[in-house]
Amino acid sequence: TVPEALVREIGIQVARGLSAIHEAGVIHRDLKPENVLITDDHRVRIMDLGVARIQDASVALTKEGQFAGSLLYAAPEQLRKGTVGPAAVLYSLGVVLQELSTGTNPFRAEDAAGVMRSHLEERPASLTEVDPDLSPFLAEVVSTLLEKDPGKRFSSAADLARVLEEA
Repeated sequence: TVPEALVREIGIQVARGLSAIHEAGVIHRDLKPENVLITDDHRVRIMDLGVARIQDASVALTKEGQFAGSLLYAAPEQLRKGTVGPAAVLYSLGVVLQELSTGTNPFRAEDAAGVMRSHLEERPASLTEVDPDLSPFLAEVVSTLLEKDPGKRFSSAADLARVLEEA
């Protein structure tokens, strides 16, 4: 597991990066630990926009309605072939932060169908249930990010960054 202060800092920096990407009209669609790098000077970088989608563009990098991304980090709306916008990427960030905090991905299952069912139907245990030393604040942030309904997540990556910074 990663110390909470570092989890928060990674969350802040990823949220800032996502905010810039979203402002440019791009949706990442494959945010996962392997695509979040920390440089030698302690800066967090978001990598691999290979399956990104340009919002409201006539040319998308992947076909609309086609699944793109990594199943363990996919938002429910990605699996339902719904609208994949900034909220889906925030869900993926929630999975990453949960995994950093607890050492395990809460949606891991024996097969792809089990992973999909978990994302669509199961609510992960609260961070404080898994590790009582984690703060209720971080637990609430991650819980909000992992809401099944995109409308119940943070309204933007910028809002998430602000909440993490002000805590």
